[in-house]
Amino acid sequence: MSGLQLTPLMVGIVTFAGLTGATAKFIRSYRPYMWIGSATLTVGVAMMSTLSEESNRAMEIAYVFLVGSGVGMTIQMMLLAAQGAVVGEDVAIVTALTQFFQNIGGAIGICIYSTVLQNALPKNVMSVVPPELLTPNVTLAVSQSITSIQSHLPPAVIPYVVHAYVLSLQSSFRVGIPIAGASFLALLFVKGQRLGGSGKPVEKEAAEV
Repeated sequence: MSGLQLTPLMVGIVTFAGLTGATAKFIRSYRPYMWIGSATLTVGVAMMSTLSEESNRAMEIAYVFLVGSGVGMTIQMMLLAAQGAVVGEDVAIVTALTQFFQNIGGAIGICIYSTVLQNALPKNVMSVVPPELLTPNVTLAVSQSITSIQSHLPPAVIPYVVHAYVLSLQSSFRVGIPIAGASFLALLFVKGQRLGGSGKPVEKEAAEV
């Protein structure tokens, strides 16, 4: 089920990565894509932090797709910008380094979000669940996994625990807002190079002729 819910994210990434790659040679610049993409990503993460248990499926799909479209517009153009900033013999090195740091950044981001979620969840459970319903079984089920609350907790407790999860997820998404905003500000200072007809920087395209 979680894989199905991530489908809008992957559709957004693949669609907009393809569109930016196909249209970059006509616009002859990669910086607008990075600016729009990082701004879209920031807005998407901010909207994700507003999701609650009352949110409908359409809102979830739209916000996740918004995040995916921002990533798709940005990630490919960042690689192109890195390749255009070095001489020809260093393109392979900078390509590998860019992909390496993107993977490292993703791993670090997952660790940060997971840490925020795991630290916020027990506090939110303690504050949301009424004392008369807060039994050792509740804390045990919450510490195991979110799927265990449906089968191991009484129906009267489940809404409170779900709300605690929602508050914790909102906290983790809020951490991503300044990070995405910082990426937008950083990309404003990326050096621009005019792209040739092949979608490569003009200098690189001329060197290959």
